[in-house]
Formats: sequence, C-alpha cells, structure tokens
Amino acid sequence: MALKKQHIHLSDLQHIKSAVDNSPFGIYILDRDVRFVYVSEGFCRMTDLTADELYEDTAAFFNLIHTDDVDAFFAANEATLKGFHEFSHELRLVTGGRIRWFWIRSLPKQEEDGTWYWHGTMLDITNRKEIERPSDEARTRYETFTAISNTGAWEYDMRNDRLWFSEEYLAMIGLDARQYRLQYGGKMQNWIDLMHPEDRNEANRVFQSYLADEADTGIYETYFRLKHSNGSWVWIWSRGRKLCDEQGRFQGKVLGTHINVTETKEREQRLKESNTKYRIAAEFSPDWEYWVRPDGTFEYISPFCEQISGYTADEFMKDISLFEKIIYTEDKPEWERHKRLHIGGQNHQSDEFETVEFRIQHKDGSIHWIEHICRPIFDDTGVYLGQRGTNRDVTQRHATGSEMKKLLKAVQNSPATVVITDRDGNIEYVNPKFTEVTGYTPGEVIGLNPRILKSEFKSREEYENLWNTILSGKSWTGEFKNIKKNGEAYWEHAMISPITDETGFITHFIAIKEDITQLKKREDELKEVIEIVSDQNKRLQEFNYILSHNIRSYAANIAAILTESKAADDESTRRELMGMLDTVSEGLLSTLYNLNENLSIQREVNVERTELDLKAYTDKILADHKIQLAESGIQVSVAISPDCTVSYNPAYLQSVLQNLVTNAIRYRSEKRTPIIEIKARRNGEFVEMTVRDNGIGIDLKHHGSRLFGLRQVFTDNPEARGLGLYIVRNQVSVMGGRIDVDSSPGQGTTFTVWMPAGAY
Repeated sequence: MALKKQHIHLSDLQHIKSAVDNSPFGIYILDRDVRFVYVSEGFCRMTDLTADELYEDTAAFFNLIHTDDVDAFFAANEATLKGFHEFSHELRLVTGGRIRWFWIRSLPKQEEDGTWYWHGTMLDITNRKEIERPSDEARTRYETFTAISNTGAWEYDMRNDRLWFSEEYLAMIGLDARQYRLQYGGKMQNWIDLMHPEDRNEANRVFQSYLADEADTGIYETYFRLKHSNGSWVWIWSRGRKLCDEQGRFQGKVLGTHINVTETKEREQRLKESNTKYRIAAEFSPDWEYWVRPDGTFEYISPFCEQISGYTADEFMKDISLFEKIIYTEDKPEWERHKRLHIGGQNHQSDEFETVEFRIQHKDGSIHWIEHICRPIFDDTGVYLGQRGTNRDVTQRHATGSEMKKLLKAVQNSPATVVITDRDGNIEYVNPKFTEVTGYTPGEVIGLNPRILKSEFKSREEYENLWNTILSGKSWTGEFKNIKKNGEAYWEHAMISPITDETGFITHFIAIKEDITQLKKREDELKEVIEIVSDQNKRLQEFNYILSHNIRSYAANIAAILTESKAADDESTRRELMGMLDTVSEGLLSTLYNLNENLSIQREVNVERTELDLKAYTDKILADHKIQLAESGIQVSVAISPDCTVSYNPAYLQSVLQNLVTNAIRYRSEKRTPIIEIKARRNGEFVEMTVRDNGIGIDLKHHGSRLFGLRQVFTDNPEARGLGLYIVRNQVSVMGGRIDVDSSPGQGTTFTVWMPAGAY
C-alpha cells in the first residue's frame, strides 16, 4: 500500500502556532496591493492592533513605524515590490507607549491562479538591540581608535606575487601610493627590502610558512620594523587571514592589516626596563579582553567583562580563580582540554591559537555562551610575557538556532496526540504521538475519518452534540473510548476546535488528545474500593443497630424476671423464675455469639449461610420472651411444617424472628386480647413465613413508603426507635429474600417473609 503524503495547510499552521503560543514569531500575509489578508495572534500582540483593524486599513500598521525609520522602510518596501524578491528589514515600532525593535522578513509566492502574495514573519528583537547598543557605541570608539592608531590594510595575491597597501598603511612609512609604485613597485621582495635587517628573515619565514601550510586557515600574525621615508624605523603589527571559498579552499589571496605599534613597542621597552609589563589597549573593544601574567595573575582586564559576565574587572583581579569558577559545569572538561594545550604558553609559539566555545554563568544567574581565543606573548628576545585572551558573547547566535529547533520539535514531538481533519472530518495530518498511541501510521489513516477508532461507548446523540458544537465555531471537550489498531480499547481526553479562514469560514478541525487509559483504570479501581468500603460500613452500621436493638429485648426480659423474683412468696415460684432467667441468659449468650460470628465475617462480600430449622429458632425466640408474653396476656399459636429449613445466617434469622415478635408485643392493642400467629410453609425454592398480630396496626397510606426506613417511627410508643423493621428488611434482602406487610389501623399487622429454603 503506497503511503499518502501529508499536507499541512495554512490554517493548520495557524492552529499549530497557537498550540506553541510561546513562539516569538508573528505571521502575516500581504497581497500585491500591500493589504493584509492574514495576521496571526502573535502579530497582533506585537502591534497592539486587532486583526480587524489591520485587515480594514494597512496604514494602521504603517502609522506605528518610528519617524526615523519611515523613509528607509518604504524605500526597501518599494524596491521589493518592483523586484519581487525577499524583503528583510529592521525597524522600530511605537506601541503601548514604548519603542520596540522588530525584524520583518517576507518572501513573494505566486499561487496557482497567478496571484502574488508576500508571506512574512515578524520577530521582536528589542533585547538583541539592547545588547547591540553598547556594541555600536564601542564600534564607533573602535573606528576612532583605528584612525588615530594609523591602521592600514593590505592584500597579497600569491598567484602573481602582487602586494597592495592602503593609503593609511603607506602613510605609516611616509609614502603615498604614487611614490610607492614608482619607487618600490608591488612585489613581495620590495616589501621585504623595506624591513629592518634584524626582522627581515623571521618575518619572511613566518609569512612563507603560513602560505605553505594549506590546512592553516587561521590568522597570520607577526611584528617587524619598516623604514620610514625620513630614515626612522616604524614598528608594524601585521595580521592577516587567507581568503577561502565556502568549502574552505584557499583562493590564493591573503587579506590583512598593518598597525603602527611603534609607540607601543617603545612603551613595552620602557616597561621592560622598569620591570613592568605591557597592557593590552582594549578599552574600546566590544569584547572581553585580558592579559594574564606568567604567574597566573591578571595584568589587565577590559571593562567589557562586566557587560558579558556581570563581574567587574576588579572582582576578577582580586580572585584569579573567578573566571574558571563561573564556567558551566558541563563545559569545564572542554576548558581544561583547551587550557592544557594552549595556556601556560612558555612552550608554545606566538602564532598558535584556538577558538573554543563554552558557557559561563552570569552574576545574575543567566547562562551565556562565550567564544574564547587566546595566545601566548613573547618579547623580542623570546621571554614569555604571559597570555592574551579575548572572550566574545555569542549567546544570541546560539539562542536563535536553539529556538528554531525547539519550535520544530514542538510541532512534531508533542506529547499529546494531534489530528487535523478537513471540514468533513477526513484526516489530513497526524503527529507521531498518534501512531504511538493508536498503532496506525499516517499512510493508513490520512484521507479516512477518525470513526475508524470509534467504539460503542458514545451514543449517536452525543456525537451529534459534538458536531453541533464545533460547527457553531466553539470548542468541544470530552472523553472517548476508542479502539487501537490491535483491537485494544483505550481512553482519550480530547479538545476539538474549529479552524477558520480569514472570512471566518470553518475549513478544518484540530483535535488535541491525551491518553487517559491509566487514569480511567485507577478511577474504576477507586470506585470498586469505595463500593467495598461502603458495603462494609453499611454492614458494620447494621451490626451496631442489631446489637443495640436486640440486646434491649433480653435486658427487658431479665429485668422483668428479677422483678417477679423479688415479689415471689414461695420457693417454687422463685425456682421457676430462675429457670426462666437461665433460659433468657442462654438466649442472650446465643445472640451475642451469633452477633460475634456475624461481625467476624463482615469483611466478606457474601454473608455465611447454613441449614437452619425454622421451627426450632421460632420456639427459642418465644421461650426467650416468655415473661413478656405472659405479662402481656398474649396468646401465641405456631404452625410451622417440619420441612421448613432455611439457608440462612444464624444471627440474621434470630434477629428477624426477634424483631417481628417484639414488634407484635410492643404494639399490641389494649382493647382486646392480643394474639400472635406464626405460620410457615415450603413454597418452591422459598419458605413463606407469616407473623400476624391484632395490635394497633399501621396506616400504610401515609407511612407505607417509609415503613422500612432507618429511624422511622409511626406511633407514640416511647419504646419505638425506628430500627427493627429497617434491620429486618436489610437482613432479609442480603440473604436473597423479601418481606411484605399488610396492615390496617386498629386491626393489626401481618408480615410475610420469603426466605431461601434449605435442603429437604
């Protein structure tokens, strides 16, 4: 299958630019009539103008141009329009009450219909200009220095052995161009003949060695004396460099400068005689110049060191290790290598040097890139005088290249999935993260609809809402459960936004999506834990209700027996009451045991069951409440078939029977002889048990919906707590059964409970 080429349209780039909104560029497009047809948000921020203002009147932009830059800008613009070539210009704009520098660059491009447009960018270069300002001032001082120091230029063409000197150079030795041509001509030998006899051989050797070494494209440098027309000798500092093509091949020419350093040499001699050293005259240099003595201390540091490093010359003078201290840790090995090979120079020749780059930490904490050059210095007799060096701040050069790389990486290496579609939803672009997440390559999905990833998670109505939102010009945010190429499901959090052209018409859509599969998984795990904890809390709460509610019944029975025992007249009655007390005590202990067993299994999702004899449990509950039943005059009848065994938890069965019996006792009627009828029969997979009384009854029309609620009380009985029926209903439900009620006020109540039947 052939791969389809990806296409990123202008509007795509506009949105991608928004995604990397920290980009320093503003983007614009001009038509041939110099009208804006598109401006980016960044361009608007730079100009403090809205897109509508710029589209309506291009002059709104021109009015921002600084008065001093207007003529130059329009002249450059007019030349560009005539020649249809690249436009590159720096100018100042006055926006927001302040002046800022910008670099504007554009290229003409002809569309398929023959229409010409200029596609351009604008970059705020105010910071760079602030840095360059002192450089410009220093350059002016440097040119003044060059003039007063009598610096001249020279060129040597080895192909025809021709030397050319500027008028400044010739003036150093008292000649003009005509005199030099007539008297000496333009040959190398004539130049050598002008040298002092003591300097002639060495100067010629150094220069010829430089020419002979084709690999040496560095700087040639030497000192010699030339004879002035008045008979005196002039010291010349000669420097030059080979002229090479772009491939670094020597073109046969050397270009250089001659500086009259007679006064410097005389001063050096005087300093030598008085045991002081020469200082480098670099006050006007835009670079950080220094001279280190043989003992490692500084002879001189130029003032510009503070501009580059933040530290003054005095601070470096006082701490000779400060320079190495501020070198960036990762670059120290490179500095040590350079120092080992090129510093400490008594064994090095004076023309040896190396350019090396490393970072330093500015006093304000910022990082600056430094281009460093140094070389040893010797006097005429070969005595080592120290090391001379130059540090140049090249941070801006590094930053420009670095920012461009970052911008490109931000587009292609986004940690989020990026998908761009046309207006119909057909994919036109996906970034590498898309392939990493879904498994689909760009060639497999470009031209298709993202529905290839669709699962059945979202309804048709939800997709309609999504499309209605983005077609209205708004962004949609939500979650998708999609399917990867390998069939694996995954979750994404997506933001889908429309992309519009200059007229506001929606041309494309962009989706930026994050894989949240692991987050959703953790959410599901958390929900499961919450459900388990909630269920356990509910069971523990229920246990507390059972404990407080059921134990009260036994406490009431024990209290009643003790009261009767105190009032008994004969020993036989007391013995009978003590027997009842034993029975109630056994019931209480049994209840506590069952409750304890029930508590021990509260951690389990499924409550423990066992085969229980319903008749035996009913008889035991009635025996536990014999005193209360007798005192209340209640007539009890029990009709439970022998096959009524239930699959139940003992604590739950005991609690259900006890609550239904005590409710019948508590809510009996004083107007008639109270009765309690308990019946049970096997009905398929369940045992159907009814507990009927003729007590005060319940108004189900008013209370039926709340009957089994927690703490719901429907009478004025002071013993009512609203717990019994709540406990019964929950326990019956947990065991897989159900409970119904039929009641009328003043007639009585019948509870019907269906419990899972045990084995025959």
